[in-house]
Amino acid sequence: MSNAHGVVIKNGVLLEWKTCDRYVRIPDTVKIIGQNAIPKGAETVEIPNSVIEIGEGAFCGCYNLERIVIPESVTKIGSRSFSGCESLCSVVIENGDVEIGESAFVDCEKLADANGFVIVKDIL
Repeated sequence: MSNAHGVVIKNGVLLEWKTCDRYVRIPDTVKIIGQNAIPKGAETVEIPNSVIEIGEGAFCGCYNLERIVIPESVTKIGSRSFSGCESLCSVVIENGDVEIGESAFVDCEKLADANGFVIVKDIL
């Protein structure tokens, strides 16, 4: 359930990252990133191909996150999952069929100003 690094995973769901790491590499055992699971101060987050869903509010308020690559394995991005990521300026979504929830990228001021709001690999 919880490991020595303060990561709480239950039944493949990342529930909590208890440390204030700037670099977060999500373990390969994670299938779903749960609500508010990513630490607010994270600058870089590496999502493995084992992840199939980014839950509602998973990255909410990660004010230092600038870029994110969402692997092809992800089929659903929950509502408000990246809301309030003020520094987010680049999003790569590798799955062209991903379901994107309501307001998934709301209040991402720098992303709204960027050219090509969301890049979908091999689609654009």
